[in-house]
Amino acid sequence: MFSTAQQAYCDYLIPTMYEKGFKHYVAYTNTNTGSYYSNEPDLYFVFSENEITASSAYSFTAEAGSVMYIVRAGNYSSGNQAVNTDRVTSKAFSGAFQVDSYEHIYSNAKFAGTTVQPDILQQGVKQDVYLQGQGIILTAFFLFIVFWKMCTFRK
Repeated sequence: MFSTAQQAYCDYLIPTMYEKGFKHYVAYTNTNTGSYYSNEPDLYFVFSENEITASSAYSFTAEAGSVMYIVRAGNYSSGNQAVNTDRVTSKAFSGAFQVDSYEHIYSNAKFAGTTVQPDILQQGVKQDVYLQGQGIILTAFFLFIVFWKMCTFRK
């Protein structure tokens, strides 16, 4: 599973990049960082304006013009500043990449195989619709109570 900090990066960075035109993404963890006290990146994103294709559940190809974000979401920082790395970096990216099979992935890539990875944007859309519906129902109920009180107060 994505950690709470990693999930927060996903929840904010994926929709932000989507709004900037990078509608296709792969987000994956890097759990093999050596130890809990690691300065290595533990989360990667590949964003693309064009479709990212997946030949399997863990093999992807991104076209030129894509961007890779490298994130160190953990809280650990060394007292030795020479070994600390940036929390977030980005670079131009293109080509094929392989994610280890024990890593966690979110993606809306076009899958050629039968196994797909979950798409965090789909979850967000469903949740937004639920919250909108809930707000409408509560507003209607509140207006009903106000109207009812006004009618009974006049008598």
